Amino acid sequence: MPHKKVLLFTLSFLLFTLLTGCGNIQFVKPAVNCEYEGATYVPGTGSIPATDGCNTCFCDKDGEIACTEKACLDEEDEVGLANPAAVKCAEDGFIYEIRDNEDDSQTGYCIDEADNECDEWEYFRGECLLGEITQQFEAELKTTNDSEALGSAKTSYSADEFKLEVSARNLPELSEDSAYEVFLVQVEPLDKMLVGELTFEEVEGAYILSLESPEDFTVYERVTVELDDEVLLEGSFQPIDSES
Repeated sequence: MPHKKVLLFTLSFLLFTLLTGCGNIQFVKPAVNCEYEGATYVPGTGSIPATDGCNTCFCDKDGEIACTEKACLDEEDEVGLANPAAVKCAEDGFIYEIRDNEDDSQTGYCIDEADNECDEWEYFRGECLLGEITQQFEAELKTTNDSEALGSAKTSYSADEFKLEVSARNLPELSEDSAYEVFLVQVEPLDKMLVGELTFEEVEGAYILSLESPEDFTVYERVTVELDDEVLLEGSFQPIDSES
């Protein structure tokens, strides 16, 4: 019965290989997609709308959905919040206050529990941070070819919330079915994670990505902007002085 001998030899060889550490056999765990509200998402997908209409969710590498838990504004709360900066301040759990200036103009401020404050638009653009910030990083995004593309990226992790802001300009023209994809890259061990797509914001005049997640992704040292698997922009995160 030759086939039984072959099978027995194969099993013995595999057992010997596993016990001795010889060979190059690797068992790779397949990626698990996330199922949420009847839709399927690949691991690394962010900015998934939550069922409450104001929070966002993230699909992690284990196929689990994690969502932010910000307080949602009702219609009465939204009355008087005349701009996105005011809305963001309130949604992030801070106090929004309008003050009169000497020239009869008004300026809005966002204030945290420790009475630290930011100009509303500086806070909205991520130029001024509030709350207990444990980690902050920024990256200058540079082109990988001779194009005029440029950009920047910022991350912060505070109170169990990771935030990523990416902005890019002068990107090449998109075809109908294409999109600019943003990846976070960990160098060692190598791990590359898709976090979302850039969308054009007319107010900013740039392509923007905003991501919020309860998971801490500050271990990713680099960020890239890619189109059809070609890297257009890339940069390395550097620490930001929390007192600057």
